[in-house]
Amino acid sequence: MDLKNPLFLYIGIPGLVAFCLILFFAVRKRKKAYAGGKKAANTEFIKSQKEFQKRKNELVALEMLFFGSMAAMILCGLILAARPFKTHSEGGSVKKRDIFLSMDVSYSLYELNSDVIEALKNVVNGMNGERFGVVIFNTSAVTYVPMTDDYDFVVQRLDELKPYFEAQKTYMDNYDTYGNYDSYDFNYDEYSTLSQTLDYYGAGTLTNNIYKGSSLIGEGLATTLYSFPKYNEDRSRVIILCTDNAEEALVPPDIELDGAAKKCKKKNVRVYGICSETQYNEDYHGPGYSEEKFQELKTACESTNGEAYLVTEDNTVPDIIKSIEAEEAKAVKIQNFVHDVEYPEVPAIVMLFCMIIMIASGIVLKR
Repeated sequence: MDLKNPLFLYIGIPGLVAFCLILFFAVRKRKKAYAGGKKAANTEFIKSQKEFQKRKNELVALEMLFFGSMAAMILCGLILAARPFKTHSEGGSVKKRDIFLSMDVSYSLYELNSDVIEALKNVVNGMNGERFGVVIFNTSAVTYVPMTDDYDFVVQRLDELKPYFEAQKTYMDNYDTYGNYDSYDFNYDEYSTLSQTLDYYGAGTLTNNIYKGSSLIGEGLATTLYSFPKYNEDRSRVIILCTDNAEEALVPPDIELDGAAKKCKKKNVRVYGICSETQYNEDYHGPGYSEEKFQELKTACESTNGEAYLVTEDNTVPDIIKSIEAEEAKAVKIQNFVHDVEYPEVPAIVMLFCMIIMIASGIVLKR
């Protein structure tokens, strides 16, 4: 048991002891001193009577009870003023971590992105004290969910991405034929609705794409890095980067993947890459996945003390998310709930009883 204001006891207890001693000697001196007046003769007989002795003992007991309860009440008051407390550390701890999901939303990655958001929804629902955000990028990056600890909102926004990835799948399956619109089964109404959906969700991610190209991985990662709030806070920071690292830049990008990774390392942000082998033929859908590009992603992630994972039949997205969580558990900062609990109950109750006793004995003494 500790005290928040121990000075009250350090000064109050010696003062109380000194007061009691002064009071004791003053009363004793008063009883012995003759203060004048008439003396009664032959009082020894009265003092020897049992009734007199009984009354005298009762008086002494009442006086001791009165002054003792007063001293105890003052002592309890000093203890209350000193504020006894204990420091408690709660068992449930809070992870001080910020996580950004950075998704390359080029059309060939709709399957990977769908699986990732489904797996991460379970992670978000189990968070405690962590913050989560989402950045989507292609030619340019958009902060889809700013860093927040409103987990219901994050899950809602992740669910709202499903129509986007479903529309990408429909487009890639039915309409990604390099302008072959004269086919007899081309559905113009469906294509128009599909284009509106893709334009709505992809707004901001294809800025100047005709000039700059698509899947600018380095720029997407760098934008995600600088979307973290307040780097002066003592929190772990993580980026989960979903991409096949198949950059199709028409002009040199502002920053490449290795340069963005260096900036992440400098800011002490770990990057975990999730890569997928694209299911499309590179003759129609760009260069797609390659072992060389995955190794580039792996090298960049490892330079930040992170890791890169390849989605396979034996290593699914949920497995990868579990691996990232297990790896993060080794480095994440933990904040325990530490708080002070004061204990005024006992001295307050004792003080109340002492007050009642002092008042009762004082009333009897007055009579």
